[in-house]
Amino acid sequence: LVYWIARNFDPKIPNKYRASGNIKDHLHILGTEGPLILVEDAVSAIKVSRHYQAMPLFGAIITKQMLVQIRDYGLSKDGQLGIWLDSDKSREAFIYLNWAKELGIKTFIVRSKHDPKAYYDYEIKANIAINHTLS
Repeated sequence: LVYWIARNFDPKIPNKYRASGNIKDHLHILGTEGPLILVEDAVSAIKVSRHYQAMPLFGAIITKQMLVQIRDYGLSKDGQLGIWLDSDKSREAFIYLNWAKELGIKTFIVRSKHDPKAYYDYEIKANIAINHTLS
């Protein structure tokens, strides 16, 4: 076992997630087609992966080293990276966008009011398609 993660749904317990192991040392890419979309959590990644590749950041943090790994091993043949973080993390999203561009990765930001997990599948697909086209 390399790591595990569990989602807590009890509102009385303050932590939403509980994990064990070196979860940040691995690329957790779900799906097989289209641009790779970075999201904050596993539930959002599962929903996005129904249409595109998705990778949860388990928070809103990614390092330049992880972006290098993504560039070298994680991108599909179209080689594009989307960043879809909560609206309160837009500053971080633009920092990551600039880092990715420095590494030669074609990158775009998906803008929305909520996390992907708050949307229906057709809304996720449309939101990514619109933002992907605008980039």
